[in-house]
Amino acid sequence: MLTVAQTASTTNAYAVSATKADGAASLLSVADIATTNVLGSVSSGTPIHAYQIQNLLTAFSDVYAFAGRYLQSPSLDVTQGSLVKAADIQKLRDAAQYVREQLGLPVPTFTDPVLTPGQSIIRAIHFNELKDAVD
Repeated sequence: MLTVAQTASTTNAYAVSATKADGAASLLSVADIATTNVLGSVSSGTPIHAYQIQNLLTAFSDVYAFAGRYLQSPSLDVTQGSLVKAADIQKLRDAAQYVREQLGLPVPTFTDPVLTPGQSIIRAIHFNELKDAVD
């Protein structure tokens, strides 16, 4: 086990391999990214809080910086009591797909790939999939 101390707002790319009993190493896994931002999951039936969206935006900015890109932060209303809109989720999905492509990582797929403003209900799975794309 390798443990590396990390500071807040850090993004790392990693791949893993296993070492067999005879000392031979397996092939590396597909690379992925991880951030040191705390992005808790949202449970079905519970509200998504403004701080959770803000933490997600911070993680996106950190991943973009890791990729050598600047994320023009989507203009999302993250004030207490504001609603999470379909357009907000779509902006973040587009950002996740873009940055993962830039890093040569697998592009995420999303539940309910088309979200229609004013019609689609934003669910916990939508938030959790975005979290998983950058964490």
